[in-house]
This record gives sequence, structure tokens and C-alpha cells, in this order.
Amino acid sequence: MTVFRKSALLSNHSLLKLTLVHAAFVDSYPIHDKSGKLPANRLLFVRGGDAAGRSRIHDPADGRTYPMRAGHLYFIPCNRPVDLDLAPDLHFLSLQFRLDLIYGFDALEACPHCAEFHVPELVDELDGLLANEAELPTLLRINEIIFGLCVRLLPSDGKALRERLAQGREFRKALDFVRREADATTTVRTLAALSGMRQDVFSRRFARSLGLPPKEFLSDAIARKASELLLVPGNSAKDVARVLNFSSQYYFSHFFRRRTGHAPLQFQRLNGVK
Repeated sequence: MTVFRKSALLSNHSLLKLTLVHAAFVDSYPIHDKSGKLPANRLLFVRGGDAAGRSRIHDPADGRTYPMRAGHLYFIPCNRPVDLDLAPDLHFLSLQFRLDLIYGFDALEACPHCAEFHVPELVDELDGLLANEAELPTLLRINEIIFGLCVRLLPSDGKALRERLAQGREFRKALDFVRREADATTTVRTLAALSGMRQDVFSRRFARSLGLPPKEFLSDAIARKASELLLVPGNSAKDVARVLNFSSQYYFSHFFRRRTGHAPLQFQRLNGVK
């Protein structure tokens, strides 16, 4: 018997992680959010409402505008600033997720623009799924829906993703440390030591391989952790600042607004957190 073990498939699959960050029914949510961005991918499934047609997504980067219509799904990539106008009578379902290739690098962040799909059957199905949120088949089907959409959204050749996976292995220890332990006190020097490099060498190689300086990567990772904590009901900005070892609530709020375009309380209100 001859066995051809798919080692690369197994290795790459172990790095891939889907995280559902937020899921909600939204029946009344009037909002005007200019150039806001979130450290997660957004899926908005429109159920109905907005007879006047006032709800829209505008992407300033490419000038596209997406009127939000019943039976349609709208995708907003991770960390992409958009103008969001939602009428008070718009009814929709919201899913926020991340698809990490390696920690801190979302597979969909490089998508060139937002997207719209006419999927009335899927909107109806998801409406029923979210009503049975504790059932295992519901959880599995939601994962299936998200993965299926990712296949449609990602480039077909996958070259950039393959390169990112290969480059990320060199920094696996540092990335794992950031995922498990990084907070506002973590430095590039610490990550360099974990990688067995001088800080200047680490910074150059990290930026060349992964496309951004390690200091920026750290800031993005802390903003991501902060957003996860702010989505937990009952957590305040003061609580999050303490958990992530910021020197003060003021400094944390300033940092979070600079990274996301939202103050912590505004971010919580945008996501219906009480």
C-alpha cells in the first residue's frame, strides 16, 4: 500500500481559524457612521424595511455605493473604512467574523472592495438559524455559510494567500505569543527575542515578509483584542483598559479611536452592546 500524505494541506489547515465575533437580529438601528471600520469582516443580510430607500453602504476608497435592499447580502472587509447609513426601519441580520490565515492576518482583509449578493433564500434561512442559536446544526450551518461566501470572495488563484502562509511560518513563535499574551505593554523587542533576532533585523524581515511593520501589527492586534472585550456585555472601556494594561482609560480610548475611527462607547453602541 502506498500513502501520499498531504502534509502541506494539514499544516496550512492547522493555521486557518474562523472566529464568529458578533451575531445579531437588528430591527431598529438608525445610524450614520462616516469612515468607520471594524477589525472584523461584516456580513449584513437585509430582511426588509426602509421603504424610502435611505440605507446604503458607501466605500470611499473606490467610490462605490451599495443601496441596501431586502433579500440582499452585503460584505464589508475587515478594517475597511466605509460610510454606513441605516434607516430606522431597516431590518437585517448581522454577522461579524475573522478568517485568520496566521494570527493577525485576515484572509479577507485584502479584498479590493465591498460586495453585494442577491440571496433571498439565504437571508430567510439565516433568519431561522439565528432563532435556534444553541443548536449544533445551527452552528455548523453558519460556519458553512461563511466559508462558502469566503470561497466566492477570495481570489481564485490563491497566490497571495500561499505566499502569506509561507512567510508567516518564520514568525510563528512571535505571532502565537501575540495571540496568547500581548497587551499594551508588549514591545517589538520582546517579539524579536522570541524569534531569535536583533530588533532591527526582526523589524526589517517582518515588514518585508508580512507587509507591515511589527509595531503596526502589534497595534492592530491590541485593537482586535479590545474590540472582542468591548463586545462582551457589561464590559466598560475602563475594564478593557485594565485587562490590556493601558496606563489609563483615557489613553486606551484615544488609542482605540485612532485605530478604528470609533470611541469605545460608540463602538459598543454600533454593535448593540449594553
